Amino acid sequence: MTARPSPLPSGISASAATMVGLAIAVLWAWLVRQPLWHTDLWGHLAYGRLIVENRGLPALEPFLEHSVDTPLVDSAWLSQVIGFVVIRWSGVAGLQLLFATLVTACAVLTMVPVCWPSRVGDGRAAAHPRAALAGAAVFLAAGWQQLEIIRPQLAGLVCFTALAAVVARPGKSRWRTTAVIVLMVSWANLHGSFVVGWLLLAAQAAGRICDRWRRTGCWSSVRRDRVVWRRCRHLVLGVSATLLTPHG
Repeated sequence: MTARPSPLPSGISASAATMVGLAIAVLWAWLVRQPLWHTDLWGHLAYGRLIVENRGLPALEPFLEHSVDTPLVDSAWLSQVIGFVVIRWSGVAGLQLLFATLVTACAVLTMVPVCWPSRVGDGRAAAHPRAALAGAAVFLAAGWQQLEIIRPQLAGLVCFTALAAVVARPGKSRWRTTAVIVLMVSWANLHGSFVVGWLLLAAQAAGRICDRWRRTGCWSSVRRDRVVWRRCRHLVLGVSATLLTPHG
């Protein structure tokens, strides 16, 4: 009778997995009790309320007294609607829960390439849970001034870390292409920072081209490389996907 394969990645023990899980749980439990920083929270909720009540996006700036005739392109409309729906149905506690979940998701997604690396060829990529936890801690410490405020930018950061985790894993997979499209469509409607996703996908493609050229010194080898074409396809599809917004 053959043994069932372990669901844990190669190189990570049950104790290490428990340590990572416990750290994630402690982080989330601490964040969910933090007061909401008010900087621009209520302004975004006001836009969300206006969109929900009018069942459409405002064409002109609705709140700034001296800019009422200015055309408005609200690239964060979906984040604003989600925030308003959450506070309407579950109050401030719901926003605290959403905040804790988003920040924790960012930290977890930064650990994915290190804790769950993919196999390359016939080799085994070892997992490094302690390095992943250290990296997540540095990420939280360096960006805490931005992370502590619940606003559409935080949703954009979740999309960025998710996209980075998806494209960092090598190999051909249909789900990866689908994930790139879904993430870029969501990002374009959640926050205007989706252009950073274009740069990430372009950097992935350019990095593979440069690496292939450095290794072979032959452009024909670059043109025949399937990974190059796959990453270029991700770039084209990712950029095209961001056109699927109410603004066109």
